[in-house]
Amino acid sequence: MHYLTGIIIESKDELTNQKARDRAREILDEFEYRVWDWYNDSPGRWSDEYGEGVFKATNPIFHKTVKSLIDSQKTWYRTVAEKLKDIDYYKKVYESGDTNEFPYQNAAWYLGYFAQCVSGEFTSESYIYDAEKGTAFITNNMLEEYHDNPDIYYLVLFDVHN
Repeated sequence: MHYLTGIIIESKDELTNQKARDRAREILDEFEYRVWDWYNDSPGRWSDEYGEGVFKATNPIFHKTVKSLIDSQKTWYRTVAEKLKDIDYYKKVYESGDTNEFPYQNAAWYLGYFAQCVSGEFTSESYIYDAEKGTAFITNNMLEEYHDNPDIYYLVLFDVHN
């Protein structure tokens, strides 16, 4: 699957688009085979909409895109949480000892994945990652910080495959 993924970086120095992309790529490369198996060093299939895909927080597209990526993340989190709604059933299957039952195995995967999501671990379905803070869980305080200090934040977009 392809995911539009944004890496937020911070720099007190003015960065060219290429320097910002280089910094973000260094971060993304740390997650090889955990988050992606390959990526396009651009927004890839989203290039028509995002061009080079590097936006300083002084640009309204930065904030609009961050919000959109967070919305995608929340949609995925809700999907995972929905899969766990029958937790009592899964507990009964576990207690019965029949843990080879297919739905139970799915529940274990979804439960682990949900824990990754809510802890801010960067996954392919995170869609966004703040490299300076080391989290994919973008809080309202972080959004305010981006808004209040727009000269130091950059959003760099990649087409990530997993």
